[in-house]
Amino acid sequence: MAVYLLRLSSGEDLGLRRVLAADRRDELVREWRAYRARMSRSASPPNKLESGPLQVDHVRSGVALVVTEVYAVWWHGQLSQSSRRHPWRFEVREDWGGWRVWAVEAPAWCGDYIRLDRC
Repeated sequence: MAVYLLRLSSGEDLGLRRVLAADRRDELVREWRAYRARMSRSASPPNKLESGPLQVDHVRSGVALVVTEVYAVWWHGQLSQSSRRHPWRFEVREDWGGWRVWAVEAPAWCGDYIRLDRC
């Protein structure tokens, strides 16, 4: 999840594919790119995304639901502004000897992080 969010924050997908489940990799990359595009097209793209601690809500054999609160940060000279925190939910599964992202449930960029009239 950390790599997923870090790559979303930077706008670079370098290293993203290796944290995604092989069976869903192409679909998840398309979703990631679409979300990043909405962020970039808004009137005020953020300088970065920050996240809180990871909370594992549910675990069953080979599957876990991980939740973290994510907020956007904008810098204005020496001042910064942050959005409200919104929960992101990641379903992760054991895949090729490690835990990989299988699904992402993210709040809408337009309407949750940014007012609709700014998108």
